Amino acid sequence: MTLCEISQKKSGWIWNALRSARLHDSKIGEESITDFFVLELKKASKGTYFIDSFTRPKEKVTGADWELWFTGPSKKWIGLRVQAKVISIDGKRYAQLHYKRKDGTFQIDQLITDAKKHKATPLYCLYSYWRSAEAGKIHWPCGTIKRNSRLFGASIMSVTSVQTLKAAKDDSLKSVAKHLNPLHCIFCCQGYAQGDLPARAHGFLRARGYLDQDSQLLLDEPPYYVSQMLRGTQEGDLIDVHDENLSRVTVIREVDEERSNMAVHTDAAR
Repeated sequence: MTLCEISQKKSGWIWNALRSARLHDSKIGEESITDFFVLELKKASKGTYFIDSFTRPKEKVTGADWELWFTGPSKKWIGLRVQAKVISIDGKRYAQLHYKRKDGTFQIDQLITDAKKHKATPLYCLYSYWRSAEAGKIHWPCGTIKRNSRLFGASIMSVTSVQTLKAAKDDSLKSVAKHLNPLHCIFCCQGYAQGDLPARAHGFLRARGYLDQDSQLLLDEPPYYVSQMLRGTQEGDLIDVHDENLSRVTVIREVDEERSNMAVHTDAAR
């Protein structure tokens, strides 16, 4: 299976997990969903991509930002600085979307600042499940994949959209859902750019308004801590990113067709 296919399947898996959580009135946190999502992606890799993932010990961080870095045969890189949020158990809102930090600042402002520091694109990842009428009428944004509500299980939203909702003090499902793109669009979409994973992701993000004029484009080199991960690190918190808000770094390396049938050995999250 390709990364495109697997990302769709795992978004459906998140949708079903949250449906079960709602049925049993049991909350699942964003970090737990992210942990299992990365694990499921790693388990499903069969030669079309590699995943390297590093999770810092909780006592080393105060925030919960997640960075995703993509590369491929072109050797170009693109990074995403992600803040994940999960829908409330009752399916009506994303209660932590406009989270205010203890120092009085909003989480979104820190996310944007930290993303710029690491030359990454800030965005939100929304984990969701809703019943058919709860989200209202939603435009299906994908011209390649057939409409399927379960693919909104893992979705992305731009910081511009979050800022608009914050100004309106709105975190309701019906309002948020109008701004969502399924996460698989980053991996699947070829309507805006051809080529390998970083090229496709960049084309989609640029066309859909996730990149502002000051954003770094495709990079020739990843941050030093990503290079350190790829060189191989022994167990322990030896990767110091000098960023107390960053809890997890995941690198996805797409391989070319000639290598797509080779066995892939992924590193376990540390």
